[in-house]
Amino acid sequence: MTQQRGTYGAAYLRAKVGKHTCDCLLDTGSVLIPASIVKGEDIRDTTQTVSAANGTDIAILGEVSLPLSVGKFSGTISGLVSEDVGEVMLGIGWMEDNAVTWEFDSSRVKIGQRYYALKRGSNIRSWCRSVFLRTDVVIPPRAEVDLPTAVVMRRLPRSSSMDEVQWGTEPGPVVPGVHVCRTLIPGDRLANIPFRVMNVRAEEVVFKAGTNVANLQPVTVLGTIPGKGTVEAESTQVKVVESERETPQFVEELVDSVHESVPDS
Repeated sequence: MTQQRGTYGAAYLRAKVGKHTCDCLLDTGSVLIPASIVKGEDIRDTTQTVSAANGTDIAILGEVSLPLSVGKFSGTISGLVSEDVGEVMLGIGWMEDNAVTWEFDSSRVKIGQRYYALKRGSNIRSWCRSVFLRTDVVIPPRAEVDLPTAVVMRRLPRSSSMDEVQWGTEPGPVVPGVHVCRTLIPGDRLANIPFRVMNVRAEEVVFKAGTNVANLQPVTVLGTIPGKGTVEAESTQVKVVESERETPQFVEELVDSVHESVPDS
């Protein structure tokens, strides 16, 4: 059998979990289920804890059991629910309980008497880490604010060396007139992150909890500025940051004269 080049490293199984059809990552760790797909389900309390390989604590909301089906196979998945992960992870326990045979050279698994092909990647967007709003926010007109956000990981770090990685965003628009500022986030931090945006519009802008405001990319820190500490978010309330310098009159007139239909770029 000749394996197609595009299937090397395939580790995703297309399945229906609860009411959602999604790509599930086969993993050697615990079974993890995103909180976004268990709304309305019975989530049980649990004392179990999960940490990534770099020591980052994964916040666990509880445990849930959901029906899982793929092809002719039907079963149940019991896993830990977290807001910190973005996709279903089928851990080693689930594979053992269902006598799953993983044929790495053929990029397929055998469940029961049937084979199912694995995919190299998920159908979700190719983000690795994304920043989401924790609460509803209202951004005043002509203002810079720190948004209360949390980071969701597509998958958990597999190496302790990942704790040395820093993550950042590129400046850009969230929606027309609202721009993300460049933000640097440590690799081991997922919650209580102040994330600055600027609203240049003449009216307030409302964002709902769960809005994806930016995707993160790994960056290399070349140095630090002496005397500058890490900014901490003291609350989830949006705070307007007043500028120390008064905006020149001609700049205000120029901004006010730009029609909102003009693209940000």
